[in-house]
Amino acid sequence: MAMSASVLSALPSPDEEKTFRFGAFPVQDAEEKARPRYVRQLSDNEVAYFLPSRADGVNDMCIQLRVRAPLRLMHRERVSLVWAILRMRHPLLASRIEMHDYDDIRLIYEPPTSPDDAVRDAEERMGWGYGTMDEVIDSCLNGPRVLASDRVSYLSVSRAPTQEPYPSPPQTPSLSSVGQSAFQAVGVEKHEFQVLLTALHCLGDGMAMHTMANDFFSMVGGSMSDNELRAYMAAEWEKRVEQPMANGADLLPPCLEDSLPEDKGKITRAAARVDYDRVLAKQIGGHTLPRRQNPSRHIAIGKHTFDADMTKSMLKKCKLQNVSFAGAMFAACNISWARMTSREQQALPLMIYSAMNVRPFLRPRAHDSYMFLALGYFNIVLPSFIGQDEAKTFWHRARSVKDQISKAQKTPMLIPRIREMTRRRAAQSRIWGREDDEKEAGNWVPPPSRPVSNAPAPPRAPSTVLCGLSMLGNLDTMYTYGQYPDIEVVALNNGPRLRGNGALMFAYTFLGKTTVHFYYDEGAIEPKALTTFWDGMLSAVQEFMA
Repeated sequence: MAMSASVLSALPSPDEEKTFRFGAFPVQDAEEKARPRYVRQLSDNEVAYFLPSRADGVNDMCIQLRVRAPLRLMHRERVSLVWAILRMRHPLLASRIEMHDYDDIRLIYEPPTSPDDAVRDAEERMGWGYGTMDEVIDSCLNGPRVLASDRVSYLSVSRAPTQEPYPSPPQTPSLSSVGQSAFQAVGVEKHEFQVLLTALHCLGDGMAMHTMANDFFSMVGGSMSDNELRAYMAAEWEKRVEQPMANGADLLPPCLEDSLPEDKGKITRAAARVDYDRVLAKQIGGHTLPRRQNPSRHIAIGKHTFDADMTKSMLKKCKLQNVSFAGAMFAACNISWARMTSREQQALPLMIYSAMNVRPFLRPRAHDSYMFLALGYFNIVLPSFIGQDEAKTFWHRARSVKDQISKAQKTPMLIPRIREMTRRRAAQSRIWGREDDEKEAGNWVPPPSRPVSNAPAPPRAPSTVLCGLSMLGNLDTMYTYGQYPDIEVVALNNGPRLRGNGALMFAYTFLGKTTVHFYYDEGAIEPKALTTFWDGMLSAVQEFMA
């Protein structure tokens, strides 16, 4: 049922500009109350992500869901209450980062002093606008950066430019009762919304973001009325802020390194360094998507969704061949690239990097927040030629990937490797971060050249990756659609704000269908090679898995 003109005129709305934009609504100034402060250092794992992100938001996470929902659920006060709850449950989302030196980067959390305070804080990190799904994700990936050291997360809700303005409660929601009579006129008619969650990658990962998106819809679309949700938010403030502070608890969740099984001392650390060097020596890759000079970064997205029948067929084929779907996707990329390379190029193997969820290996944590960074990395190395029987080659490569993933996850050196990897990544990020800052300031001095040795250096195999491939699994297991029956989830975009020259693929099952997204810097990669690789990967899936 369409809203009457009298209802619309009675409810102030955001600016009706027909282009997508981020922006928070103004909030009333409140009397400042001294806030307690919780501080900890960023860990090596967090530093490795934070330092490269400072200039242009490299790796900022974007989770976008297109939904259809009634206006009575997706209005500003209700959304701000839920956002306030999530920020109290997950303090990293409500923190800020202060950098004093490359070895002194602090995470600071100043919790809200009251439920009203929590709502005001949430409103300042929330925006409403207009835009299509493509416009919204493009703005997140390529537009001016939304996040910053003092705004580490952001929630935006947008609607298509052709839709009527948002009905909304008064401009500054508070815990005082807000009349809902206007919304009763709306009935159950559903409207399309784009919900976009963004956060610094140093404070979380994709699994955490999807879990949070489900929690968001569970509360926004749940059975609680607005008044009940308001009371629940106040109870959450008492549980998450007031009581823990009174008990002297630390409100900041620990980092990954503090949640890993304990470090067993110097001998273990020395062994980890030797082991890590040995692993790196085996990471041989001689292939990359051909690049070209491109001063300006622009991330494009290739998308393909296989229907539900094709998804079932692919999973059935994988089961018959005793391989995982992840293994088959790596094999499809491998076959595609091998088909487009010359015999001379096939002398070196192909390498693709991927991420590993390390949450299953962590110790129990005192803080129940799931919003923290818990990723490790590994490389898949495969031959770059094809045998005479391409189908046999495909499934053999898929089984090889399965074995490589299993070895990476089950090695007794996994925890020491994770610690050593985070240490080295952070050390390199500090070097590059200092160099970038000095170049920006105009006082960078190149390091002195190394003395030339008369002894010939031993030949070193290249360690170049083709691209990244992140397998997210079946996301339908993470979304409890039955808890928000009046909200229909329609589509998903899931991607990072890539660095220039970047190329990263995601594959996952969502709404019963398998989707592959390819995020890449379109100006930096040769279009013909990229198109050939992408089309070849999809063709391999159809050829061997249909």
